[in-house]
Amino acid sequence: MIASLIETCELVGVEPHSYLTDVSTRIVEGPSTASSRRPAAMALPATPALF
Repeated sequence: MIASLIETCELVGVEPHSYLTDVSTRIVEGPSTASSRRPAAMALPATPALF
């Protein structure tokens, strides 16, 4: 499952480590604080191009 999340992040141009860190933090904090922030994928830096 984690490998699938990492591959999906890379396919859509999101840095996987930052995304997974952000998502796990939001899960721990709960919906009250997470709902006031930007969507996780929108706030993260893009993965550097490999080409």
